Amino acid sequence: MAVIALTTFVEVRDKSDKVKHRYQNSKPGESILFNGEQYSYLSFAYQGAAKSRTGDNLEAQLVMSVNWLSQGVAAEAVKGKWRTRIDTCVMKSDHSEVSRTLTTDHW
Repeated sequence: MAVIALTTFVEVRDKSDKVKHRYQNSKPGESILFNGEQYSYLSFAYQGAAKSRTGDNLEAQLVMSVNWLSQGVAAEAVKGKWRTRIDTCVMKSDHSEVSRTLTTDHW
């Protein structure tokens, strides 16, 4: 049986398009290089976009741990109406590099 490692990368930008945070959910205590930028670890899960049967409703969930860091970032992002790009990627067998990007969502 083959194991396929997936990693989700989240980039958060404020209203002026300045990058505020870059996170990945694959390697605790480490950073991963993606698109030429370092993404530090943050515990979260992303449940990708799902449409209603009529196609008029698109939803996704970014589920974060209940701790001061995660909740502080989430509260700041919501209050500031920040934008988010989320990339879901397949990792190479050693889990250190991205093999290919499966999806990219902009919220």
